[in-house]
Amino acid sequence: MDLPATSKNTLPKVLMVDKFHSHTSTEDKMSFICADGETGKLVNFLPSRKLSTLTAHFQKFSNPSEVAFLVTDMNTAYFQLTKSVFPQAKLVIDWFHIIKHLNKALQDFRVREMKRLIGSHQREGYQKLKANWRMLTKNRQTINHTEYKTWLRFPTPKYPYLTRNHGR
Repeated sequence: MDLPATSKNTLPKVLMVDKFHSHTSTEDKMSFICADGETGKLVNFLPSRKLSTLTAHFQKFSNPSEVAFLVTDMNTAYFQLTKSVFPQAKLVIDWFHIIKHLNKALQDFRVREMKRLIGSHQREGYQKLKANWRMLTKNRQTINHTEYKTWLRFPTPKYPYLTRNHGR
């Protein structure tokens, strides 16, 4: 389903693109959405996120070379779209997807390390990672840096200078 982007058939200077789960098409379970990065207004959505569909769609606009920024996740199709349709655009990966990938990498590492520790009979290290893993992903701005408390499985005499966030 095509929606008109604007009455002038032009694209915004900052174009945000992403995919979302939908059931509008039998060819693709993911649909495509794009919005103006400066106003947040919907530009369009398409029932497929396939590169051929996106390329054909955006080539209909009168100003694809005027798109200055394409804000996206790390989908390789969007990298190719930028090269073929938006030659002047700088590709910007949004912070949400960067943080999501960093968190996943940290959790994957933590799980691998816990398996290694339990396999080598280092139960104390395993228990520390199991009990305190949420502390590793806390927002730094919510941590009280003046009030010191003990963490579960970290004895106070050995680790006296650990902080904990305000509300746990």
